[in-house]
Amino acid sequence: MSNPKFSDEFKMNAIKLANNRGDRSLKDVAKELNKSKSSLDAWLRNHREQLNQLSSDSRQWSAQEK
Repeated sequence: MSNPKFSDEFKMNAIKLANNRGDRSLKDVAKELNKSKSSLDAWLRNHREQLNQLSSDSRQWSAQEK
């Protein structure tokens, strides 16, 4: 069985939903999306890593470059 690929738009919408879930669990959000919690966890982790990388890259710019 092949792994289906999901668009970046779908993943970003899933991340937004997870980040704005209120008192619902990630498991509930994943179930609503018909995805596994581990997939949602991975998307959230990758998104955080990308944000951290962007933040760390911006701190290395000179004042003029900023």
